[in-house]
Amino acid sequence: MQIREIHIDGFGIFANRHIVGLGPGINIIYGDNEFGKSTILEFIRRILFGFPRSSQGINPYPALAGGPYGGKLVCTLKNAKTATITRTTGTHGGQVSLLMDSLQLSGQDAVSRILDHISRTFFENVYAIGLDELQTVKSLQKEEVKGFIYGAGLGLGGISLDDIKGAFRATADALYKPRGSTQRMPDIYSSIRELEKKIRGIQGNLSRYDHLVNSRSRLIAEVKDLDWRIRKMQRDQQSLDNKNKLYPSYIKLVKADSELSRLECLPSFPEDALEKLETLKREHSELSKRIREKDEPRLKSLELQKEGLNYNEDLLKQESAVLSLLALSEKYRSDSGNITIEKKRRLHLAEKIRSEIERMGEGWSEDRIRDYELTLLENDQIRGFERGFDEAGIKLRRAEDKLARHRDIKSSGIYQGFLGPDMYRYAIYCLTALGLIGVITGIYISASLAIFSGIILCVGLLFSILISRGRLKKGIKDPLEETYRKELDLARSESDRIEEEWKAFLGQMHLNEMLSPKGAIEMIRTIQTIRSDLAGVDESDDRIKQMQETIDRVKALYDRISPCIANSRLGEDMDINIRQIGEWLNEAKEIKGRKTGLEIQVRGLSEEIKGLYRETAEKEVEIQGYIASFGASDEKDLREKYKVFKRCTALNDEIDRCRELIQLTVGMGEDYDRFMASISGTNPEDLAQGLRGLKGETEELIKERDAKRESIGELNNQIETLASSEELLNLQNESEFKKQELRDCSKDWVKAKMAILLLEKAISKYENTRQPEVIKAATHIFSSITNNRYATIIKPLDSDELLIRQRHGNPKGVTEMSRGTREQLYFAMRLGLIKEYESRSEPMPVIMDDIFVNFDDQRNPRAIRTLEAFAKDRQVIVLTCHRSTLEKYLSLGAQHVDFR
Repeated sequence: MQIREIHIDGFGIFANRHIVGLGPGINIIYGDNEFGKSTILEFIRRILFGFPRSSQGINPYPALAGGPYGGKLVCTLKNAKTATITRTTGTHGGQVSLLMDSLQLSGQDAVSRILDHISRTFFENVYAIGLDELQTVKSLQKEEVKGFIYGAGLGLGGISLDDIKGAFRATADALYKPRGSTQRMPDIYSSIRELEKKIRGIQGNLSRYDHLVNSRSRLIAEVKDLDWRIRKMQRDQQSLDNKNKLYPSYIKLVKADSELSRLECLPSFPEDALEKLETLKREHSELSKRIREKDEPRLKSLELQKEGLNYNEDLLKQESAVLSLLALSEKYRSDSGNITIEKKRRLHLAEKIRSEIERMGEGWSEDRIRDYELTLLENDQIRGFERGFDEAGIKLRRAEDKLARHRDIKSSGIYQGFLGPDMYRYAIYCLTALGLIGVITGIYISASLAIFSGIILCVGLLFSILISRGRLKKGIKDPLEETYRKELDLARSESDRIEEEWKAFLGQMHLNEMLSPKGAIEMIRTIQTIRSDLAGVDESDDRIKQMQETIDRVKALYDRISPCIANSRLGEDMDINIRQIGEWLNEAKEIKGRKTGLEIQVRGLSEEIKGLYRETAEKEVEIQGYIASFGASDEKDLREKYKVFKRCTALNDEIDRCRELIQLTVGMGEDYDRFMASISGTNPEDLAQGLRGLKGETEELIKERDAKRESIGELNNQIETLASSEELLNLQNESEFKKQELRDCSKDWVKAKMAILLLEKAISKYENTRQPEVIKAATHIFSSITNNRYATIIKPLDSDELLIRQRHGNPKGVTEMSRGTREQLYFAMRLGLIKEYESRSEPMPVIMDDIFVNFDDQRNPRAIRTLEAFAKDRQVIVLTCHRSTLEKYLSLGAQHVDFR
């Protein structure tokens, strides 16, 4: 994309200012200090990417000199299409529109598409740069810009090689580090030494081992016998204890079973039988109460409201006419006021047309002008005749001037010698020279050659003497004058031919043959002006007709509706009456809607009340049916039967609980039957006495068993102490495991150290052989500006800083260079980045704000020549306040652009 025009409506110190005539190559905009270079640069940035929010703390460049805030850029795209970007004040970066191919688009997305989605950050830090951006590398450290500068590198994506090296180094240091004591390998070595010390300290004393094992076996057999006797006594004790605990449950079970056998057997009742009866009775009561206290009073209220609503039915029947009248009311007001103005305008145009036709002369009328058409070919022919007349006149004047000057010179006596063509005179001189050369040569070679050459020499001398004395001028025509006369005749013939063709063309065009091409063009312009005015008259007639039709239609609708309204309610102003009729229509519609709604409510509520009466009757039938379903005659009988049923249920539950408790304790089936048979002939006192005797015997046996178990534990401790061979084997196995672990750690340490070494070699090779394309392009530009003093730019993989390798010397950091050299480096980086970016994207204009001010006298011209070569296929806009800078650029063919 290239900028062709910059129009600032209001921005900073500028208002209604325009920069036009921008083209390819270098464009210079020059002005004194503070003429607004930075303002122009920022205006271009913000028209392309939007105005910043006030909360960002950025200078908003308000329109200090007046005018609407914003402006536009007229640009030419790579596909030769013209795009106009206009941005004015508004939210989200301002209201922006794009005009291209007669298509109007809006929104930043449309602008981003023609910019090939270049970001604001990339444009501001690479394409539109001032001295501040050039003096710092921070603008090149943006992630998006860095991605273009440094490329994909070794293809590691977002992985840092420095982090990888650090990970390998951390792995190696965690395993082993000289003079370290907390690493893994020294710790394993210390453990091995400690294990070996324990192994040496463990020795035999196994003679008591067998005796202790035999004693332990005897005690274990005695403990098993005691356990069996204790378990048997505990079972007997448990049986007596169960009988003692379950005796009350047994008594409850017997009593409940006896009472249940005396009660009447009744049908099964549901648990909520009475609750359901109460629910049915409550529902019946609520239905009756609702009809009596709520729905019937509400029905009467709605009927009274409905009767009190009245509206204009006749006006509602004319609703479509009223809506049409309201729709035309605004146009009626406008047309009523404008029809008189339009008639005056039409009269003025007609008078102007009549005056113009009279000035054109006889034979011209409105009809002839309407029918007169001039094709593009005829228009081009008139332009061609105009150029032909101009060229023929120039040729005729030149031929006349040449012939007149020649005759003046000839009459003044300047030509006194030979009047023939110069080629004749030169031929005679050559003949004389050849004769002289032949005579000299013949003297030495041949006498006949000398004689023949002497004759030629004499003839040449004779003619030369006659020419020098002017003897040959009489009787010889002047060829130059003949040539000039022929040119004059040819020019007159050409002029006469064009004059005849022009008159014939005017005849074909039905125009006055006395007109010149300029006069014909003026006549055609007058015809076009009159035709435009005639079109205006026709358009005015159409508008007057449409206005009158609207007025007549409104009056017809008004006359149709007004009988529906009492005359006393209408005033003199039709416009006010129309608005009032609309309000009355809305009021009638509203009342009708309310009344219709009330009628619907009345009908619905009436039906609802009828349904409630039906539900009340059905509920009574349902209550009677429910009572009869349990074999009861009435509600009282139902409640008595339900009471007996509940007692039977409670007794059954009591029997089930007692039986379940006994079964859970003694078991089911035969166990349960045996227990019930045994407990039937006992009493609680006998059970308690037998239980106390069993508890005493069981406690004595338990004490004896526990004492023997303690003896077994002491024997186990002594046996484990003497089992030294097993502990020795474990210690030896652990020692071997630690030694293998030490060998594995040493292998891992060697691998990590080798990985660090290989990675450092790969980084070094990359820095010298595989720099990205942007760095390569920038290196060539920087080397050219510095006259090959700096041969290479290096971007280390583990740093964002740049290194510069001198032609004879070590790499040099950016901070070690002078300010001017740093700016030259960053300038080269930006040009290299632009070359790489534009290889696959839409080119953008490069805008520079006096960025060479810190370049010395030797590098400044080289930088400008570099920029000149860079701008051959691009557009560069340079803003400067230095006259010397302007002159340097102009000497290289740059274009000076005026700022109006």
